Amino acid sequence: MCPFAIGLPLETGSRRSDDLLVREEFLRPIEEVGEHQRTILHESLHRIPFDVTAIADSDQRVEIVRETLGALSDESTPPPVHPGRRPLTALLAPIIVMVICGNIADALWPTLVESNPLLLIGLSAKNRYLVLVVNNVALGWYYLIGTLRLLAPDPLFFLLGWFYGPAALRWMEHRTPTIGSFMKRLEGWFARFSWPLVMLFPNNYVCLIAGAARMSPLLFISLDIVGTIGRLLMIQVIGDVFAGPVNSFLGFVSTWRIPILVVTIGLVALSAFGEYRRGHSEIDALHELEDAADEVTLGHEPGATTDEGRTTQE
Repeated sequence: MCPFAIGLPLETGSRRSDDLLVREEFLRPIEEVGEHQRTILHESLHRIPFDVTAIADSDQRVEIVRETLGALSDESTPPPVHPGRRPLTALLAPIIVMVICGNIADALWPTLVESNPLLLIGLSAKNRYLVLVVNNVALGWYYLIGTLRLLAPDPLFFLLGWFYGPAALRWMEHRTPTIGSFMKRLEGWFARFSWPLVMLFPNNYVCLIAGAARMSPLLFISLDIVGTIGRLLMIQVIGDVFAGPVNSFLGFVSTWRIPILVVTIGLVALSAFGEYRRGHSEIDALHELEDAADEVTLGHEPGATTDEGRTTQE
């Protein structure tokens, strides 16, 4: 290919001496011509949008070219996106398992509180279950199982906030107006009281915001463990102070176990059926986070849901 094969098709008028593709050149050896053609094609695709040849200082011209190409490279770099659906599924799967375990505990607690209290708090370490069992199990097992169960969802929600911050926060905010307003207030409080919130109220919402705020993972875990042990200690004190009323209530449950069990199973089944009919169960709400993450990546607002979700822990 000769230089005219490039220049002639592009020539639409009089030639300019500074045109890359159509300016006149002296005849040179074929090797130099080939190299010059490659240079022309490259510069025509990546030409700087202003004439740097007018600048006398060659070093300054080189610097301007580098800065401009760097800016173009930055503009072409896509914005960071979330890690994808597979890691999100890995985080949501154990949360769904804990939701199911919590429903089992809510249905069977009248019998588990007497026959297997450690299993009860292993399924769901809600405050009411901890108070009922604290005086009837060894303290070592109470603290071990209680701590593990209370801590179990916290790193998962922290990682959801860490990796899917905007999507996770907007998903939580849009679930109901009540949760949305609460989350916005909580986000404002977290900027000033992050340490006390994580230590005193390490619920799902706080853990999610802590991850989105990129709190140090070591600091988060430390505050979470201290707060969880403090919570178990407080419940132990409450169980000791109100041991009489708690034992009386357990006696009542023991006497009327079967009727109470029928009621609790019926309530859990009715609640699950209602959520299924509405199509907004807790598990469905967790799966909606996948769509919300994709929508935030595309720059869209995630759709709101109308069912107020329950947390996996008190």
